[in-house]
Amino acid sequence: YVNRTGEYLDSAWSYEVGTIGLQPPPTDEWYPTGGDSRYDVYLVASLGNAFGLTQPDSFQAGNPQSYTSWIELRTEYIGFGYPDQYDPLKVTVAHEFFHTIHLGYDAYEPFLPDMSDYNVWWLEATAVWMEDVVFDEVDDYINYLPYFFRYPWLSLTAHDPTWQDWVRVYHMYASCVWPIYLSERFGTGGVNTAIIKEIWEGCAEVMYDNIIPATHEVLGEYYSDLNSSFGEFSIWNYFSGSLNESGYYSEGSYFPDLNDTMMVYDSYPVSVTSPSQPPEYLGANYVKFVPFDSTGGLRANFGGAYIPWKVNMIGYAVEGQGGNHRVREMNLDAFWEGTQTFNNWTKYREIIMIPAVVDTTFHSGTYNYSFAAAFDTSLTGADPIQIVRSRTLSDGNVNEAYLDTLIAVDGLLPHTWTIETGSLPSGLDLSSSSGIIQGIPTDSGHYSIRVEVTDNSTPAYTDTATFRIFISQLPTQDWVGQSFPNPFVIGGTSENTCFPFDLTDDGSVLIRIHTVAGEFIREIFVEGLPAESYRSRNRLVQIGACWDGTNDRGEPVASGVYLYYIKAAGVTKLKKLALIR
Repeated sequence: YVNRTGEYLDSAWSYEVGTIGLQPPPTDEWYPTGGDSRYDVYLVASLGNAFGLTQPDSFQAGNPQSYTSWIELRTEYIGFGYPDQYDPLKVTVAHEFFHTIHLGYDAYEPFLPDMSDYNVWWLEATAVWMEDVVFDEVDDYINYLPYFFRYPWLSLTAHDPTWQDWVRVYHMYASCVWPIYLSERFGTGGVNTAIIKEIWEGCAEVMYDNIIPATHEVLGEYYSDLNSSFGEFSIWNYFSGSLNESGYYSEGSYFPDLNDTMMVYDSYPVSVTSPSQPPEYLGANYVKFVPFDSTGGLRANFGGAYIPWKVNMIGYAVEGQGGNHRVREMNLDAFWEGTQTFNNWTKYREIIMIPAVVDTTFHSGTYNYSFAAAFDTSLTGADPIQIVRSRTLSDGNVNEAYLDTLIAVDGLLPHTWTIETGSLPSGLDLSSSSGIIQGIPTDSGHYSIRVEVTDNSTPAYTDTATFRIFISQLPTQDWVGQSFPNPFVIGGTSENTCFPFDLTDDGSVLIRIHTVAGEFIREIFVEGLPAESYRSRNRLVQIGACWDGTNDRGEPVASGVYLYYIKAAGVTKLKKLALIR
């Protein structure tokens, strides 16, 4: 148990510091009782109901907001309802270790400048997010999510400093869905851990609570902002549970759905002046309008109150429409009032209105609004043009042909595409008539573009959306690296260790695994690989350059140290890895 705890801690350090690039927790070796430079972790017999604790210790000279700390873990995790006590140990290690990093960035982040209140929601939300990043096979975070999806009107920042209101307490942990959204929405080729790192670095720039301004500023670098992103976040949350589909949460099918929280209407007209549970700041309501079988459409009106709002609407397509849903933002005037229509409503199973309170400044309390909806027989024409947002653009490589297509639905043809902000990688062009992006990129990096499409109506309808492209730099020399994670811990069928390498020309990779005594265990051979840098876990899993801890007969091998021989093009290495069961 002690050895496994150490191995899990090493894995957490390796991923959070080594892979993501977060700063390591401050060392305590500089003061008399601090010991050496290694981080201090204690196994204690009783922590009450807590799985683990991270305790702040002393601030660093010259940086009063950066604190040293220590971690306390339980001596066992038996009796908590888990079939394997090492699952809660894993996620607790990843969670608490991220707290040590939090305290190094800004131990005062939860506090108001006058210390009159504190709110640890961002610390807990990102720590739970980190559990799933480091130990994805456990999925313990899903147990918290009902406290978010059953209470969507609660503020994203909801908390209870007295720790008595357990809905608000657990809501802090369930708010991990926000960093999950950020990392998946603003990533390319998988989860983008960089955006959470960038937000924490922004938090550290200002002592005390700075999470909202830091998030807003970082999102600006991705051609978005806090208000727009929270509005889109509320849309993603609708596509959860049985409604989950490609383009939204990667594990969203395991999430709760919002059905029990919705206000539902199936007869018209509808007029509501005081919803029973209006949202708090960075909270949302969900209103469902159910169409009946008659030609026409829905006209919806909204009126807000004294605070910025984002109101999005979703037309969820009936079966047979190919998931061709319509997602539209209602245009609100200076008084936060607006109207949205859906033509030919029988093509929708339901139409959802999502009013959300947004702003870059915190507001307390709940905020009332009014809404109305009516069936309109005149709404039978073509719908306004809309960009399909649920898809992402493919990644590419420098000096290799690239081709992908932006898609818009509805509106009158022809459609015209333009880039509103941002730029494509050098060598790529957007066709204004077809939405095709093609060419041969000459520069690597992450690129964001905000595109606008215009139809041929009079007056013309337009729509805008942001897309991201990642272009990899082809390696200049063949290379093989150390397998990761190392050590790797077997506790579920999805766990494996991956073997990174680079190919400068098309080729193959050969991996042969042996015991230290020379006994053959397993061979992995992948051929037909294009020249590329194969370093990300997602890519290595995709091509099959990972090992799941079994021999060539599919039998699990014992814990221990193993040797592996890896040959990628002209580079051959003999390396070690450790496996723990």
